[in-house]
Amino acid sequence: MSVLVSVSVSVSVSVPVLTNLLLHIIRYKDDPYDRLWTPAVTYGLINVPSDTSLAPTTALDQPPPAVLQNAVTAVTHTTTIPLFVAWFPRPVGFPIYLNMYFSEFAELDATTQKRSFQVLMDNELLSDRPVVPPYGDCMELPASNLIVTSKTSFTLVPTYDSTLPPLINAMEVFYIGNLLTVGTRHLSSFDLTGVVPDFSTMDALETMNLASNQFSAPIPDSLSKKNGLNLV
Repeated sequence: MSVLVSVSVSVSVSVPVLTNLLLHIIRYKDDPYDRLWTPAVTYGLINVPSDTSLAPTTALDQPPPAVLQNAVTAVTHTTTIPLFVAWFPRPVGFPIYLNMYFSEFAELDATTQKRSFQVLMDNELLSDRPVVPPYGDCMELPASNLIVTSKTSFTLVPTYDSTLPPLINAMEVFYIGNLLTVGTRHLSSFDLTGVVPDFSTMDALETMNLASNQFSAPIPDSLSKKNGLNLV
């Protein structure tokens, strides 16, 4: 049995973002897909707020406006920004679907300022066209069927004619996880509602934490009586 796993990262007002230490999960009421977003810690970059409203956006996957209200950028226009995606769990290649979101945080002077950069995966271009973040809107860069490993790297590299450093507001990573190989599932405090799904066919499952949710029905007997399963 497989499931689509989503890892979404956004800039937080209080925590600069985009790298390898996931902190906590945030959900937004105006997110049409009710995604789970998490800020993350980075070093040597700066967190900048947008000076304009970003609702609504023309981005196809409709990121909530809150994740676009801040961006991460560098101090100098020649700086390359690495995106460490440390949650890729496997040393061998596996496919992912990736979304990156870019929005200019201030209106630029077109005669003297230009922000333009390329997105690279392991030093290979993800797109033939450079990213030029729009002001007052959002540019979405999707990429599907990327084969990644735990050593895969993504970088934002300024173009030769850019006078400003790269920036990024948010990114999403989707991959297929095999539930049959998972020994522990931590689903506490996710504000889950409805009926608890039947996970009894997950033979490798040893611990299931469902605490602090809002389920409308008792835990199924198939789970509560499953041999070797510890329910928390």
